[in-house]
Amino acid sequence: MIRFLEKKTFRQAIISIKALGFPALLFILLMFLPCQASSKQAAILDAIIDGETELSLQFIENQQSELLAKYFQLLKPSKIKAAQASVKKSIGPEICISARCLRLMSQTLGIETLFVLRMKEIDGAFQLSLLQTKNNEMHIVDDFCKPCKKEQFRLILKGMVLALVENKGNYAKHVLPLDLTFSLLKLPETEIEMPVAPTAPLPPIDAELLYPTLAMEDDPASSIPAIEIPDPEIPSSPETPRELIGLQNTEEDILIFALGKDLVQQVAGEFIFQVSAFSEIKTIEVNGEKQPSAPGIFEASIRVPYQLQPGENIFLVKVQTRLGSSEKEFIVFLETDKVKREKEKPPFQMIVISEASRDDNFLSVSQESTKTAAYKGSLTLLSTLNKRFDHQSRTALNALIMGDAYQEKTFKDYSVFFKQISWDWFENFYFFPFELKTSLGMNTVSMGDSTETSNKRDPIRKDFKQYSEDQFFSLTGTTKYSENSSWKINLERKNKTNHDDSGQNGYAFGMSVGYQIKLYDWNHTFKLVNSINDFQTDTNDYSEMTLSYKFGIPVGNWKLSPLLKQTNSTYRVVNTDGVKKTSDKKNVSIELMYPLTGWMILSLTPQFEQGNSNTSAAYQKNLASLKMILIF
Repeated sequence: MIRFLEKKTFRQAIISIKALGFPALLFILLMFLPCQASSKQAAILDAIIDGETELSLQFIENQQSELLAKYFQLLKPSKIKAAQASVKKSIGPEICISARCLRLMSQTLGIETLFVLRMKEIDGAFQLSLLQTKNNEMHIVDDFCKPCKKEQFRLILKGMVLALVENKGNYAKHVLPLDLTFSLLKLPETEIEMPVAPTAPLPPIDAELLYPTLAMEDDPASSIPAIEIPDPEIPSSPETPRELIGLQNTEEDILIFALGKDLVQQVAGEFIFQVSAFSEIKTIEVNGEKQPSAPGIFEASIRVPYQLQPGENIFLVKVQTRLGSSEKEFIVFLETDKVKREKEKPPFQMIVISEASRDDNFLSVSQESTKTAAYKGSLTLLSTLNKRFDHQSRTALNALIMGDAYQEKTFKDYSVFFKQISWDWFENFYFFPFELKTSLGMNTVSMGDSTETSNKRDPIRKDFKQYSEDQFFSLTGTTKYSENSSWKINLERKNKTNHDDSGQNGYAFGMSVGYQIKLYDWNHTFKLVNSINDFQTDTNDYSEMTLSYKFGIPVGNWKLSPLLKQTNSTYRVVNTDGVKKTSDKKNVSIELMYPLTGWMILSLTPQFEQGNSNTSAAYQKNLASLKMILIF
């Protein structure tokens, strides 16, 4: 059919195909498909291993074949070995990673795509370099593997293959011309010397499949002389030749990686890093200071003595080579009793708190009056998005929703639906040491409204009315006096709006001071909070002061946390009865907490509350709550 099409004109060929019909057209397409597939042939040359690795050569070859077989039709190893034997007779027994050897292998096999993997051991780590020949160029990507176990090797090799074949990933690709002479003359053909007879483990090789233009004699054992091809001296990749300076326009691929720890507890020590480049290294600088290095090297291990300051210490490494330059910043964190590196927070975190509680004196009546008990269930959802920029700065976006409901229908309008969104910025100042947190946010409070006394309804829960909303700004500073003690100071300003009573519109200013100390595995926390509320109606203005003491006692996996708290409130002016109202409230509680798993915590808290006021009778109440906390 193909010969028929070649002899006829284009018009006659079309007429003939129409006459033969669709089966003929399908047959012609199937005839051409193998020709297109052959253009995707590739060969995997022997891996080059420089060092001691626990990975077997068979495993390395299998991994390459498994990954590359998805993209190419791989030549059989027997054909590649025969071609290598012929090329070695022309250039000698050298490792086939030079441009000259790769070009001869490509020409001998009749394909343009070759792959070579090199593993080089450097101070306990392995540098992996994967080379691909394509379009008369060598494309190279590399990475480091430590410890180089099977799973890590497989993942790194997969990423390098994707970078070369599909241009995916973050690997820097180094491109070198395969033919540095750029000669217009066609290179003479190199013939493959076939084995006289099949020898194990290689099966018989069809020479025409290896190299279609090869003219074989009838006797396969005949001697085929190897042809010496004159070629300029070309260094092996990934080293870049001197003649390439004027031709290379891609960015120099320079690897800089640290070999030491980034978290230390000793002030004095050494910052150790490794430099590996594809061309000769000229200078290496650390924080502007030139480091001694031997001339004509392509890799170096540098040790820089240091005296660290508490917190972050920055080492800026700059490397200049013949073909380019690169720089990389490293941070070594010095931990002390006062300065600790904060644990990395997950990018997203959600906390779910479900609570069931009981109040035996919900209306806070006096002892002589009849008490009314109330049972309440509540659900709280808190989600946080965290973003860390460095060890000094991070930000967080928080969203909180809380809703509760009472079992008693008579208390339905006491139900609360609370929503809040806030943005936090954290900045660490290690020279104090001190952490500053800046917060901006707003919240809304909606109350149950079964009789629909207000037209301002909650947009989510229509049976609730909008009660109040706040916009707030706060600054929180935390400093550690020692490893076991810290101080926390908070300043907060709120703009308050009350939809039910405009007389309670205004602002609130709060200040708190907290001190935490750990003694004999007991955590003690003291806290003093003072707030001033200034509203449009003077009789609503009041100040409030709260003093609390909480200590945590670990008991095996359990944690016992008693709490003592007293709150005193004083109104600024007298009320309509001519009385300046004052009140105080005392709370005593004991929280018993038990972590079932790392993401589920149970908490039981009995509490006693006592209140007094100069305008109402004293009261007492007992409260209890059971919580289940889920952390995702």
